[in-house]
Amino acid sequence: NNNNNNNNVNVNINNNASHQPPEEADAVINPTELFCRINSHDYLGALQTLRSHPLQSKIWISRRKSSSQMNEFAWKYLPLHLVCLQKRPPLELLMELLHCHAEGAAT
Repeated sequence: NNNNNNNNVNVNINNNASHQPPEEADAVINPTELFCRINSHDYLGALQTLRSHPLQSKIWISRRKSSSQMNEFAWKYLPLHLVCLQKRPPLELLMELLHCHAEGAAT
């Protein structure tokens, strides 16, 4: 885990032999660096993060409803979905996300 500061975001990626990313990260509690960059419209930074950490393209980012409804999602997206929600998503970032996790387009 990295310490949170302006440049580093707490990312819980397992370092086991299969190198599988976690299935989900909370947008508030443990957002991925890729999510933070997309969310702040730092598309160049998102592209750089994606190229150095392509497994982050497979991590679902979610936000739970209020504390009394913690079992319900307010929303849940893959990074590809988040980019597609932007007004002018950069084609290069979209293509790189599809390259890293083409199956994400089917969800």
